[in-house]
Amino acid sequence: MKNVASVQFMFRHGALFNLGAGMLLIVAAHNELVASFIGLPGLPVDRWAVHFTAMAVLVFGWMYWTIGSDPERNRGMIPFGIAGKSLTVLLIYAHWLAGDVGWRLPAIATGDAIYTVLFIRALRQLALRR
Repeated sequence: MKNVASVQFMFRHGALFNLGAGMLLIVAAHNELVASFIGLPGLPVDRWAVHFTAMAVLVFGWMYWTIGSDPERNRGMIPFGIAGKSLTVLLIYAHWLAGDVGWRLPAIATGDAIYTVLFIRALRQLALRR
């Protein structure tokens, strides 16, 4: 990340990624075609669990948007984003390796893996500016 503007853009983009993922989960809880498209087991699923997961994804997206609004002031939130993205990747890949989900969900989670690396780089960049 060369400057604060690129960090802002990256976190805002991450927020939109989470918005899309959260909305996709909400729809997948009610639509078997969408659920199978992203690699979730078929319906019926525990909708409350999918909705709860979607809510967490959306709240993290809100946090990314907040970080993007002022990365230097909100720098302290970035480690939570790194933890959230890392644990998401770990959880989804573990379930893929166990055979619980198909390849599509881990393919989507690769985006989270990329954001994990970018968030770490942004945190380091902002630390150097201090």
